[in-house]
Amino acid sequence: MVASASPTSQDETTSPAHQGPNVPALAGLLIGLIAVIFLLDTFTQRGIPVSALYAIPLILTYRLPSHWAPPFMALLCSLLTFLGYHLSPNAQDVPTWVSLLNRSAGIGMLAIIAYLLVRHQRMTKDLVKAITACFEAL
Repeated sequence: MVASASPTSQDETTSPAHQGPNVPALAGLLIGLIAVIFLLDTFTQRGIPVSALYAIPLILTYRLPSHWAPPFMALLCSLLTFLGYHLSPNAQDVPTWVSLLNRSAGIGMLAIIAYLLVRHQRMTKDLVKAITACFEAL
């Protein structure tokens, strides 16, 4: 018998490098990061753009298998940014418009990152399909 040289052989697909992410562990990490960032955002004065840290858990969603994870995370982080603004203490020397501009820019940044992550996931999926089709054609 001849061993198969295809990329879907038993040995290669069961190796740790080819396994998907540990979704429960990653979800726990994301929840913990969001909680820490929200607490930091709540206890920091409004003029400091702590909400930009929400980009970290958002970027980590690229490891999740669902293409809905980045937009959902961006929405959640945007809501927490808005809530954090209202729960944060006022800054003495920072005008309100600066705080609102910081938060708005942060929310815009989250939306752009989520869009780029979804595009990346779709392009990767299409690339895998194309490579698989090339191997099958051989």
